[in-house]
Amino acid sequence: MNGPNANWGHPVAYHPMLSHFFESVNAAIFFCQLRYWSDRTASPLGVYKTSEEWTAETGLSYREQATARRILSEPGFVVETNKRLSHRLYFLIDWDAFNPAFAAWVAANPPAPKAQTPNSAKRISPNDENAIGGERKRRSSISTETTAEITAEKGSADAQDGFAPPPMTGAICMVMKASGMQGVNPNHPDLQVLIDKGADAGLFAEVARDCVAKGKPFSYALAVIKGQMKDAAALAETAMSAPQAATRPQAETFAERDARHARERYTQMTGREWPADELPGAAKASAMFIDVESTEIKRLSK
Repeated sequence: MNGPNANWGHPVAYHPMLSHFFESVNAAIFFCQLRYWSDRTASPLGVYKTSEEWTAETGLSYREQATARRILSEPGFVVETNKRLSHRLYFLIDWDAFNPAFAAWVAANPPAPKAQTPNSAKRISPNDENAIGGERKRRSSISTETTAEITAEKGSADAQDGFAPPPMTGAICMVMKASGMQGVNPNHPDLQVLIDKGADAGLFAEVARDCVAKGKPFSYALAVIKGQMKDAAALAETAMSAPQAATRPQAETFAERDARHARERYTQMTGREWPADELPGAAKASAMFIDVESTEIKRLSK
């Protein structure tokens, strides 16, 4: 690298959209750097780095790191494990918590169309008085190289000129890509169909992880989801067509039980049925039962 920026070190890439989602640029920088190292660690606890190492890589101070960590850990997007004996702090991204939340946020916050101003609509001619040919050409070359690097990172399917994917399909593709799926395509005809049928971000993320483990492509993942939803619909239809179970009789209340016992006891002791014109409640039945029982005791004592 030539020029005064030769000793700037390695750049840190982050997604500006995440800064709006987290409502914090520092949290987005920390999260993206953690995402980078998550693919390069074998520990089930996640990524271990000291505060000094995070500062060296991201430029975030200790206090800025603490704030970013709180923003990420409180909703459960990042799980921290503190190994006190070894003095190590591990960071692990919980994709099951992050993916559905991010997809829902994107769906609720569709990108606003860019307003075209008269100045932006004008094309700058190489012959403009304010144009400096050599400087313009050099800056254009740098911009092209940077854009090419970003485009390669995003993947060809996500960078189609002139196409702005619908918010939900774009969010689902980001969720699947975060789960390790490559070659995601928001233009795939089956993707929108599955979303319209009720497939949520959690299902896409789960199937994406399974397919990545098996080495299966994006189209295979959509076929798996389609099959799962078809099976679920068939199962629901079978359950709806099955004969309904007989309604269980309503359970007897304590008051009703006491009244029934009183009537039975009355019949046993008097040999008569309970008067048909009287349907006693529990209190009245208990009172009559006591009266009958006391009469019977007096008779037997004679």
